[in-house]
Amino acid sequence: MRLYNHLPNYILLVLYIITGSLSNFKAIDILAPQWIFLGAVNILACLYFLFFNNSSAQVGLSKLFKSIFIYIYLFYFLWSGLSYFYAINPTETLLNLPRLGNTFFAVFFCFLLLNNLENKVVLISRIFIGFLCFELLSFYSDFFTQLETKDFNAMNLKGVAGNKNITAASIAFKVPFVLYSIVTVRKGLLKIILSLILFAALFSISVLYARAAILSSFIVFIIFLSYSLYNLVINRSNLVKGLPNFLLTIVPYVAAILLNLAFTSSQNKGDITSQLGDIEFTEQSSNGRFQYWSDAYEQVSDHPILGAGLGKLEDCFYFVW
Repeated sequence: MRLYNHLPNYILLVLYIITGSLSNFKAIDILAPQWIFLGAVNILACLYFLFFNNSSAQVGLSKLFKSIFIYIYLFYFLWSGLSYFYAINPTETLLNLPRLGNTFFAVFFCFLLLNNLENKVVLISRIFIGFLCFELLSFYSDFFTQLETKDFNAMNLKGVAGNKNITAASIAFKVPFVLYSIVTVRKGLLKIILSLILFAALFSISVLYARAAILSSFIVFIIFLSYSLYNLVINRSNLVKGLPNFLLTIVPYVAAILLNLAFTSSQNKGDITSQLGDIEFTEQSSNGRFQYWSDAYEQVSDHPILGAGLGKLEDCFYFVW
């Protein structure tokens, strides 16, 4: 009964999460359909709280506006709009302001949707893992298709995203949720399934040749390994429970690396270790990002208070990332 009562909350949250995986529907602006979809979900969420769950919205709003962060975010949103009057590129301000508003209201409504749900972290983890499985199915469909070709090309491993780098980043983002679930779920069979999902995710990242995703996954691994070892050494009473969790998270990393070494050797490609070794903090290796960072720094230095306007600022950060 409780699940039924909160079913609209779950549906709307899922709709918010899948926004980034929408097809571009052959639009000239590949992000336009996603922005339209996000706006439509915002409208649905607004109608839901206005006409079907008004009491819950009032309780959520009272909690939300007790946080200083919502006021900071609101101030940023309003200031971005007012920057039109002094922006270097006012046209870009008009283009980016609706997107910023879309994102603001998405965060706003997501807070209200999550407010009256129990076990929020568990819920979000399950949703992300479910979507991760969908991403992995799409990725491995492309992967096995590429294996049948004469020249394996990682650029064609797009999955549900627009390109391989976005696919790798999206998968890497969900890896910590899998780690959290392996540690927290109680059933052994679920732990094994999650461990297999972790292995599939890590191997997919390794063959996408996306160095940022590989590096971030490696950092997550180091942090999680340190945390696990700390718990095993400090909390000796939890050794029986902690050791299986430790193995079910470490083994997928090791297995993914070994499989990557075997696969890249057969394809005459650079393996995961060479990809990490190729990471350099130089202008050439950063694809010009140092120049963009320098431009962004100069803009902040020249306009320390008012800035350069929303449009110009968005351009700077777009190129930086």
